[in-house]
Amino acid sequence: MEAQERRGRTEEEATNDVSDPWRSWLDRRRKEDARKGRLRSLAVLDGRMDVCEFGSNDALGLSQHVEVKREASKTAWERGMGPRGSALVCGHTDLHVQLAQRLCRLTRDERCLLFPTGYAANLAVLSALGDEGCHVFSDQLNHASIVDACRMAKRNGAHVSVYRHNDVQQLERWMERSERPRKLVITEGIFSMDGDFAELKKLAALKEKHKFWLAVDEAHATLICGKRGAGATEAFGIEDAVDIHIGTLSKAIGCQGGFVTTHAQLYDFLVTHARTHIYSTALPAPILSAALMAIHIATRDDVLRCKLWRNVRLFSELMGCNFASHIAPILVGGEQETLQMSEKLLKSGYHVTAIRPPTVPPGTSRLRVAISASHSEDQIKGIATALKQLGIDVGASRFFFNYTRIFPEIEEAAAAPQASKL
Repeated sequence: MEAQERRGRTEEEATNDVSDPWRSWLDRRRKEDARKGRLRSLAVLDGRMDVCEFGSNDALGLSQHVEVKREASKTAWERGMGPRGSALVCGHTDLHVQLAQRLCRLTRDERCLLFPTGYAANLAVLSALGDEGCHVFSDQLNHASIVDACRMAKRNGAHVSVYRHNDVQQLERWMERSERPRKLVITEGIFSMDGDFAELKKLAALKEKHKFWLAVDEAHATLICGKRGAGATEAFGIEDAVDIHIGTLSKAIGCQGGFVTTHAQLYDFLVTHARTHIYSTALPAPILSAALMAIHIATRDDVLRCKLWRNVRLFSELMGCNFASHIAPILVGGEQETLQMSEKLLKSGYHVTAIRPPTVPPGTSRLRVAISASHSEDQIKGIATALKQLGIDVGASRFFFNYTRIFPEIEEAAAAPQASKL
């Protein structure tokens, strides 16, 4: 603003300058977004003692764990941020090796490659593997990072087919007609906006018939599902069918970054061809130490994982709907209505994100309640009461996905805090 005024123009005058095609275009787009109820803005919530957070992906509360913070602080004092360069230049350190090895033990894969974000990990896999000989099959409700990765694969010559959500029969029909020699199916383990699980057992069975590669993004399942915390693939017993595990350090691990665990041959290929790894600065040293400590805490016992699933069960009982995971979407429909409900919840002391198009299809805007192990029983009861005061009745709401399937391992984890099978 000050720079504009020094040039003798206000922001309003610059915006209305019809001689600048970029300004005019931006003004039109803003008005269009406002008309559709899709304007977005940044708000500072961290540190507000009057707000209970139900929008964060910090599912186990590890970002605020005292041991995680202590480890990050110790490493920052000893090493600073670590080498500031890409892994292939100077950024690959002993801490990167330790974290990669720990993630390999978690997923039982041969090698692990680290990325600055989970988004970058998805882009790396599909952009590197996609070419004229590749056919990528992607679930309709996959995360935006997978959608963008598919676009990059298509630009590189791959054929991309988006099958209906969890419709393995349609996937098989399309696969039978595919003429590309190499086929890759990619799905989320737990879907980020819907909270339901992929049909992993059916995908594993289909792989026996068609010999494709299976990639599973475990962003919302790592440390949350499976006896070891390896994710949904472990919980469903299909780990051996998965060729590529994709994950993030920024959700249940409570830190920042992404990773791919796989076999040595693909690892070597990605080191050479994964552009988001080659041209990104390596993860900072304190993040690596913090992630190592977070994984240690989450896997040394079942306390946090079981607390999370007990909270999921409690919220489900209070709302009258069996949510499949810690991601509990409440369908509202209209974009403005969803925003208004989110604002009312914030005034009541609860931050719940309003999810709107293009993140979800038009007409399916929703409140995305993110349950965490850090939530107390009173906080779970509080958010349920606040939602009901808005007139939300999940049992009678316009749900269009099946949230009633909670497989036995989750039932046991919710019921027995010291004997989780997840």
